[in-house]
Amino acid sequence: NVRPKNYTWGEFYDLMIDMHQHAFSKRMMMRRFAATSGMVPRAMNIIRGATFEGLGKINYFRKLRKRLDEDRPFRDFVEQETTEVPQVFVNQIKRDLGPMWEWLPKGAINHDPHAYLQSTLTTEIDVATA
Repeated sequence: NVRPKNYTWGEFYDLMIDMHQHAFSKRMMMRRFAATSGMVPRAMNIIRGATFEGLGKINYFRKLRKRLDEDRPFRDFVEQETTEVPQVFVNQIKRDLGPMWEWLPKGAINHDPHAYLQSTLTTEIDVATA
């Protein structure tokens, strides 16, 4: 439902990767380590940088960036050229829901990018006619 205002999605993810690489570089990790007092907070900063919050996010953003270049249905969906939910998202939802997937109502993962706009217009019309 959103688009970057001043960038393409590819440029946006390139910048996100660069920013996270800088924020979780050895230099910046050492600066945070030196600026933090107490061993527990220091250790937590190191752990955060070495796990999903640091390196994990960088890898995740790289995968998304690569998918934008190589997966046309994914790119079309992200750029709002189609409302067809890409199989990669369907698979992720199935994986996340596990055995609850079978209880998901038919059509629950269909995407309507204008759903909110339509609901507010309907509400405004209802209020105006009341």
